[in-house]
Amino acid sequence: MRLDGKTALITGRSRGIGRGIALALAEGGVKVGIHYFQNEAAAKETLEQVRKRGSDGFVVQADVTRPEQIGEMFRRLKAEFGQLDIFVSNATPEASKFSQPPLDISLEQWDAAFDSQGKAFLVGVREALPVMSDGGRIFAITYAEGSRTGGHQPWVAMGAAKAALESLVRYFVVAVANRGITVNAISPG
Repeated sequence: MRLDGKTALITGRSRGIGRGIALALAEGGVKVGIHYFQNEAAAKETLEQVRKRGSDGFVVQADVTRPEQIGEMFRRLKAEFGQLDIFVSNATPEASKFSQPPLDISLEQWDAAFDSQGKAFLVGVREALPVMSDGGRIFAITYAEGSRTGGHQPWVAMGAAKAALESLVRYFVVAVANRGITVNAISPG
């Protein structure tokens, strides 16, 4: 895929891995929608860095655990860019929202992990597809330390949520293949 002139939305991209992806895409000429949950200053700094790389974008706030806010985020994307080429689902809540071992975790903490991963990805892809070009790209950042072995006990909710996300990726691969859209999981670290 040629990147120059393409558009992207990356959730959780004002810091960390999301920010790195955004800046790399901006260097290739991609316009980026900069999603953040609470840290508006970091999002604005990311936008400034995107512009220093010769691209452009916008900042949008949303809680990805709330489907209606995901919908608003994509309506804003449509108003700003008109269409979407790349969607990266990267948002994760702060560890304090979900980090407890399996025998101690509350259902609220469990839900925080699952709502931010599987549900957010399901809703995000559904919202992305009507504005996504054929041949578009969808990515999910999936790996959470300890999710494969169960060794890091306080990570039980996020590990299980990331495993569900990886499964959902495989279902979407089949569902959107007829449009030439690829769906991939990225497991850094």
